[in-house]
This record gives sequence, structure tokens and C-alpha cells, in this order.
Amino acid sequence: MSQASKKSGGRSPSDLWNTHIKKGKEIFKGHYKEICNYCSYSKHKGSSQDFEEHLANNCPNVPISWKTISNPFFIDFLKTLQQRYIPPSHEVLSGHLFSQKSCDGWTNLSNESIWGFFIYIPDHCEYLWSLKDLSAQSHTANLIAEELDKIIQIIGSNKYSAIVTDTGANVQNAREIISTRYNNILNIH
Repeated sequence: MSQASKKSGGRSPSDLWNTHIKKGKEIFKGHYKEICNYCSYSKHKGSSQDFEEHLANNCPNVPISWKTISNPFFIDFLKTLQQRYIPPSHEVLSGHLFSQKSCDGWTNLSNESIWGFFIYIPDHCEYLWSLKDLSAQSHTANLIAEELDKIIQIIGSNKYSAIVTDTGANVQNAREIISTRYNNILNIH
């Protein structure tokens, strides 16, 4: 029997390999350290079910297809959370959903510097993306641009058309940093 016709032993690799899991260093013959493609999670050995559990429940960066929103089971799940919620279609989500991003900072009654990051969509709805306590950091243009960039990278730069802020020098410079980095995002105040 030739080498080419011999079957290798063991199970065939999971569909997770090369799409959601990278092969790390070989631990022993045919067994590799597993590394998540989306975050720093890794395992020296384990089953594909361990990684499936990580991707489903613990990975903060795993991409989800926009078509998930059209799945009847997912819609039922959303209805259990909020009966009257009508989710947008996957066409809307995968299209140019987010048109503008803005941020603003203020000091609360506890003297904490709170920054709000907002998203505006074409139908003039405004959504609060996040609130961050940036009291411990100096509010430089670079810091604000980094915070904006984190959100842009999560959602995708192609979903934005502009960054809108007030006229503070630090946020004006942050807008300039972002619009220089992403040619499709306008610098608006």
C-alpha cells in the first residue's frame, strides 16, 4: 500500500480550525496549542466543544453574521427580552446603518470625567454606544481618537460617514486624527 493511500488516524479536524482557531505551537505529534482568531484566549489542549463554548459565550470579539437578525429563533429570543421590539432587517444592518459618530465629555456630581460615545443613523435616531469614566487620563486628542477608533474598528469604518464633536481643541484634533486615518470619515464640528 502506498503512502498516499494510507488514511491518517483520528478524527477529522473541526470546522473551527482556520476560520475561528489558529494553530499555535505543536504540543505533541498532531496536537497544537489552540488560539482564538478574535481575542487572546488560548488552550494547550482540549476539545473543539471547549472552543465552541468560548466562541458562543465568552469571546467579546467574535463576528456574528448580520443575517442572524432574520433568524426566527433569534427574533423569538429578542421578543423574550422586549416584546414590542422590532429588529432592523439584515439588509439595513449590513448596509450603511451608522452615518455619524459623536462624543462629548462632562463632569458628574462626583467630579468624575464621563465621556459619552454616540452613533447617529440616517433616519436621525441617536444611540448611546458607551459611557466611559476617563477621570484617570488626560483628555488628549490621542486618547479621544483611540477611544473613537476602538468603536470604529468594532463596527467597521465603512459604516461611518462623519465624526461630529464640539469645538474643544482636543476633540477637534481627535476628529482630524480619525479623518486622516479613515478617508471615508468626514471631520465635522
